[in-house]
Amino acid sequence: MGQQTFVDGQVLTGAEAMAIPQGLLAACNNSGAQVISTTSAPGTAVTGMSIAVTLASNRNIRLRAIVSGVFSSASASATVAIYEGSTELGATNFGAGSTSTVDDGVVDVILATGILGTSPSAGAHTYVVKMWCSTGTVTLQTGTVDGIFTCDDV
Repeated sequence: MGQQTFVDGQVLTGAEAMAIPQGLLAACNNSGAQVISTTSAPGTAVTGMSIAVTLASNRNIRLRAIVSGVFSSASASATVAIYEGSTELGATNFGAGSTSTVDDGVVDVILATGILGTSPSAGAHTYVVKMWCSTGTVTLQTGTVDGIFTCDDV
């Protein structure tokens, strides 16, 4: 899909209007200082980090999850992933290497029709952030900076 241009006074067709990205569709925050101790996929759902959206067809969607946590072991690492049902859409690993500092995990998932051929179908979708650890535990931080999950129509 290329960039579409318009002129002053132009009346858009329905198809042209639907081609314009809708921006932020949903956002939520990690709502508790949850301790993640699960050691294998699909992991544990992060409290409060679930998004339900209804999408039109042929949309380009970006899902982004940011979590922050303190590990119980300096050798521990964690995986943060975005799921739809039992399907993992994307994941990343992170670990502090210390038990006294906060570390951040960020995972981005792009579902793009024209570029990647991975656009979600039209209709209702629920996306969930899940986590698991290599060893030990990770205690999640809370707040708008330390745990946020967004869904954007890009």
